[in-house]
Amino acid sequence: MSITRSLSTRANAGHPSPRRATPRLSLSTRAPGLVGWAGWVIMALLCLTPALQAQTGRGYDFAGDGKRPGPAQKLAWEAERQPPTVTPPRSDAARFAARANRAVARRYATQKTVKVGNLTVSGADLERTARAVDAWLRSGKPGKGFPFKLYRSQGEDGKGNVQFTGYFIPRLEVAAQPDERFRFPLYRAPKGLPKPLPTREEIDKKGALAGRGLELAWSDDLLAVYFLQVQGSGRLRFQDGREIWAAYDSGNGHPYKSLGRLLVERGSIPADKISLRAIRDWMRAHPEDMALLDQNPSYVFFKEMTKTPTGAAGIPLIPGASVAADPAIMPAGTIMLAEVPVLDTHGRLIGHEWRLLFAHDIGGAIKGPGHLDLFFGLGTAAGDRAGDLHHYGRVWLVLAR
Repeated sequence: MSITRSLSTRANAGHPSPRRATPRLSLSTRAPGLVGWAGWVIMALLCLTPALQAQTGRGYDFAGDGKRPGPAQKLAWEAERQPPTVTPPRSDAARFAARANRAVARRYATQKTVKVGNLTVSGADLERTARAVDAWLRSGKPGKGFPFKLYRSQGEDGKGNVQFTGYFIPRLEVAAQPDERFRFPLYRAPKGLPKPLPTREEIDKKGALAGRGLELAWSDDLLAVYFLQVQGSGRLRFQDGREIWAAYDSGNGHPYKSLGRLLVERGSIPADKISLRAIRDWMRAHPEDMALLDQNPSYVFFKEMTKTPTGAAGIPLIPGASVAADPAIMPAGTIMLAEVPVLDTHGRLIGHEWRLLFAHDIGGAIKGPGHLDLFFGLGTAAGDRAGDLHHYGRVWLVLAR
């Protein structure tokens, strides 16, 4: 199950897993899961994002922290004449992601050629890179720099600027049966109904699916249900303490219309201030605007899962290291060195930090070489951080020498 759909431009973005086949909540616009050795680590990392060590002073070319689009680029990667002489941190997130990533890259072993944007590499090269990066991270040796070939991304504008957005897994308090507090259903997918399926307004306001036994759970917050649908999956905690994963199953087939875009277009929230947090705060302060939800006819249906959600690559997502990327540019298992934007607690850009990132997910609105969607983990705090991220950094493709 994959996990963000765009509050502003991610119409029907859809990550097939927690990042899935439905629209996510970001400003721009997931094979078997891991078990055993990494289980407890993954759950811990789902709740925490690695500490950020800001590096200030970089001059990026986008005004307003990079909240305006650039022209589409046809060329994804170019050989780096002056590669950055840096050694990225050997973080726990990178170590766990790299170890899991070996299983993903191993699938390419028998392929003679793999397209990585405008580059053509062998499957053996991708597997060798995955093994080499994993070994480098586990070695702990200082070494000299970062011993890999690097290809710079052309980015969104042809100058190397790559937009970073974020996504997360929501967590909701729910009930198994409705009452005066828990009144808003999360539905399973209806079977046997004629197409097109009912719109959001017909489901929420007219009870088009009521009485069919499709309710997976009941929430006390319609906006939280909406955000869960935008993200595509989440963690549900029932009143008796039982918890399950609500995973994306299917949609009603109607087009997605962004709530964030609606609020910007009518002047409720400035375009350069739009974020999940800003949208949530506005809707809480203006409950009359809940009617705006009806203007998005798209509706998401869920299914219950007991396993940790995985990305499109089929492995559990690692907060701070797993990203959703365009698979035509960065196939599953691709590894990147990146200067990632660092934000303060108010969502303001304060610098950039070096990280290793791993292509473990996809998203319908994540297209081309100029956009990566970073996974932040589970819960409201992760959601706030993910929703604030819509800034620019730089990215290099990593290949073994």
